[in-house]
Amino acid sequence: MKKGVIFDMDGLMVDTEVFYFQVERDIGKKYGKDVEESLLHRMMGQKPLDSMKMFVNELGIDEDPAVLLAERDERILEAIRSQLTPMPGLFELLEALRPVAKLGIGTGNTWKMVDEVLCVLGLRGVFDFIQTSDTVKVGKPSPEIFEKACDGLGLEVSRVAVLEDSANGIRAAWAAGCLPLAVPNRYTRAQDFSLAHRVFSSLFEAKEFLLEWVVQ
Repeated sequence: MKKGVIFDMDGLMVDTEVFYFQVERDIGKKYGKDVEESLLHRMMGQKPLDSMKMFVNELGIDEDPAVLLAERDERILEAIRSQLTPMPGLFELLEALRPVAKLGIGTGNTWKMVDEVLCVLGLRGVFDFIQTSDTVKVGKPSPEIFEKACDGLGLEVSRVAVLEDSANGIRAAWAAGCLPLAVPNRYTRAQDFSLAHRVFSSLFEAKEFLLEWVVQ
């Protein structure tokens, strides 16, 4: 039986964190609030509405989180359509793994965002299963997203590796019983990856490890 590899999306497959950080800072500025980077990091991986509730509560903004979420998402979609870039090594890793492993996505983002990203990258149909936040009760660091993704792939959690760029994602993968592999980006390098089995500098480096792991 094949093993599986689950990819986080934002900050791991694609360089979208820059979009979120800028848009969320802009929204805060509109309400006269300075948005600290620590808040933006804690919002990573959570269900979208939950992350926006945290944003509103911690900044003391008197606005419906759902309204701000709709504003944020529309601006993010515009950026994805016009400025999206894949993380270095993504296409090479997918090409190498697809013949030898089941591939999944486990993301705290919505299906609408995921589908837009896959469309722009030309990756629709590449993944065997996609688990978004739309059908989970609790976002990362809860293991629910990865547990459901493993079920969708038809694999035991012990046969699945998870690629993540954030500490919340690594905590979720570890709690699910998967093999947690970290590929930090420029925004997450300072986070705590002590629960990761390995920490890689890039998807190119992760490819070397995974090609050996999937055949063990």
